Amino acid sequence: MIGLWFATVLASSVVIQDATVEIGDGKTLERASVVIDGEWIREVGEHVVIPGDAVLINGRGKVLTPGFIEAYSHLGLDEVSLEDSTVDQELQGSDVSPAFRVADAFNPFSVRIPVQREEGVTSAVACPSGTLIYGQGAWFDLVDDAVVDPDHPVAMFGGADVR
Repeated sequence: MIGLWFATVLASSVVIQDATVEIGDGKTLERASVVIDGEWIREVGEHVVIPGDAVLINGRGKVLTPGFIEAYSHLGLDEVSLEDSTVDQELQGSDVSPAFRVADAFNPFSVRIPVQREEGVTSAVACPSGTLIYGQGAWFDLVDDAVVDPDHPVAMFGGADVR
């Protein structure tokens, strides 16, 4: 990951060649190339135009996929689940907490975030947990320093406690 980033900084274009590319709609391209221009993917296919100044990366035997979205996560809210002092996805002492916003409890420096990023997760929804009404979840992007917008919750979470 660092090597690709470094190569992107030095060159105007990077081309990953001969990789198996999962498009994201169920289609797979064998021996395809991906042209990356700065932060943008410019072209994907088996016959792409390779810029003259591009850094070439051999992708043979590798699989490229779109970034994964973790749609229900405690990432940034739960470091070690068996240690109560590191669990922030729940407002303790209340069964109904619609005002609880996980964006306020979110830790962008969580040690779990780089691990998920390395595994291909590029964004996630941080979700509260609880008993009846849990609170408000937040969307965050793992690529850009795990930024959360506290003013725009993505959903209200809740459930039925069937104890």
